[in-house]
Amino acid sequence: MNEIDFYMSLIDEKEANRILKFCNKNVKSGSLELKKTKIKTIFRGNEQVKKGKKTLYNTYWSSISKHQLDLPLDLTEKEFIIGMNEITREIPDYVKFANLKLRFPDKIQQYLEKIKKNIENNKSMFDLGLEFENEGEVVEYLNKISYFNNNEQLNLLINKFYAMAVKENLIKDNTKKIENIKKWSLIDLYSEVNNIEASNNVVIKYAYIKTHTDMSKDISNTLALDILIELLLKFSQNKLKIDDTELNKHVEVINSFKENTKKIELERKEKDKEYKKIIRDVQKDISNREVELNSLKNKINSLEVELKEVVTQRDKMNNLKNKNNELEKILIDEKLKCKQFEKNIKLKNEYYEYAFGIDEENDQKVFGIILSNDMDIKITKTIFNEVEFISLNKWKEKINSINIVYIQRQGISSRKLNEIKKYCSEHDITNKVISIDNEKTLIESISRIKHNERGI
Repeated sequence: MNEIDFYMSLIDEKEANRILKFCNKNVKSGSLELKKTKIKTIFRGNEQVKKGKKTLYNTYWSSISKHQLDLPLDLTEKEFIIGMNEITREIPDYVKFANLKLRFPDKIQQYLEKIKKNIENNKSMFDLGLEFENEGEVVEYLNKISYFNNNEQLNLLINKFYAMAVKENLIKDNTKKIENIKKWSLIDLYSEVNNIEASNNVVIKYAYIKTHTDMSKDISNTLALDILIELLLKFSQNKLKIDDTELNKHVEVINSFKENTKKIELERKEKDKEYKKIIRDVQKDISNREVELNSLKNKINSLEVELKEVVTQRDKMNNLKNKNNELEKILIDEKLKCKQFEKNIKLKNEYYEYAFGIDEENDQKVFGIILSNDMDIKITKTIFNEVEFISLNKWKEKINSINIVYIQRQGISSRKLNEIKKYCSEHDITNKVISIDNEKTLIESISRIKHNERGI
């Protein structure tokens, strides 16, 4: 709901008729709802409104301006809202809303929703939770709304009471006959007041105020107060009942100020108690929280130590796990190597059995080989147990048991070689010199001898 629609929801038949008349429209036809619809159309600028030769371009603003209350212009937003909320005399809600729009047009949207909810809940439309927070704010507010700080309001009040006193013949207004009064100084006024009858003092002072508008506020307020007191004394002495409406209006304002001041003072005291209690509770809560905080810090420190230990243990476990994985991998590799080695050995055994024709049941030596003393032939002896391997220094002891002998050339001197060959020839032992550099060539040579030469 926008502000125009909201304003329309507040107005009554009387206000609707006033707006239509202001806009030069028919006020007698149609229901209140039809009138409101017509006014909305006008306020939104869909119909032009002319006042004489002048066209109104913002009819909404022009219309609500007619409701402007006579309030001090220097009221702050907070002071205005509090004051409007505390006005006890009957003022329609649409008039209050209009004054908020006139005073603070940029803040309407900020308060619109809150005001709408207050009205829906049968609360004061300006019950927005704003309060004076200290005595200084109250004093400042009271000074602003006081008659003594509003010369225009004060003059209107004096004029009203003065006119009533003249009407009731309590004083005789002859200020027009004192033509030179506007030329008086304060000294002249003081001298004149002291020289004339007391009953005429109020007339002279009133004339002086009317003709000396450039006086200081203090002097003007002092004279105004003297005039009001003298007029009230005259009313009291003659037991004159002042117009009930006007008198009650001012008495009501004064009482309202007194009630508000008393209420604000009580609220301030209650607030002070409440604030002190809140401060105590907050301080206690802070103390408790500091204890909890220290406890939490100690617990955190303890947990950090435990965490470091757990991390260390975890790292150790990870290292062990990694080491175990490495060992398992090595074990798997070694098992594979072992299986491959066993397979190779088996294949070699099968090969040797086939290639070299090993006969385990026959221990007869098929031939002999004389080798130098410095050759290691352990593997060869294992493979070829049917061959007689004869060391150089024991050749004569074993050579007679075989018919064929092979003699290593490397590592045996020519003299020794000739001696062996001569002995073999004398004893009918077949012999042959072969070249053997190491155990590998020895195995190869024996293999060839067995399968290719089959003897010499």
